[in-house]
Amino acid sequence: VAEGYGVLSAKVEEPFSSKLPGQWRTEFDIYVKPSNNAKQKFEVIFQERTALQSQLQKIWDRARLRHNGQAAFELELVIYVPKPEAQSTLRRASAACIQEQLPSVAAFLREQQVEAGPASQRYMAVTQARLPDEAPKTILETSRSGSYNI
Repeated sequence: VAEGYGVLSAKVEEPFSSKLPGQWRTEFDIYVKPSNNAKQKFEVIFQERTALQSQLQKIWDRARLRHNGQAAFELELVIYVPKPEAQSTLRRASAACIQEQLPSVAAFLREQQVEAGPASQRYMAVTQARLPDEAPKTILETSRSGSYNI
């Protein structure tokens, strides 16, 4: 702690990265539990050296007030990792999206030399229209096993 917040942050980052590789961000705040009895109450650790030392000294002094408090003292540090945004895998196939996909489906079928009637082409366009925009274009062919990429 005498080295400052940067060294403390680096020491916290090491076990964090071993548990959650590639998840560490420098903007993550480090929280400290102010006492052993403070249930779910966490404080952000100060980054300025004197404020950090003062904050940790108060926590240590609080532990001293308890019977055998300093002997059983543990400094609990916590880092909150934000949840990734949930991405929907399928979307609604509106009439406009289906119409938008029909020409690419027809072109793909011509390239692959696959004969398909209007119902099969529409089915493939509906399937493609349900996929997210950033997903690679894939059209499943039901008459044969496998899939084709556009």
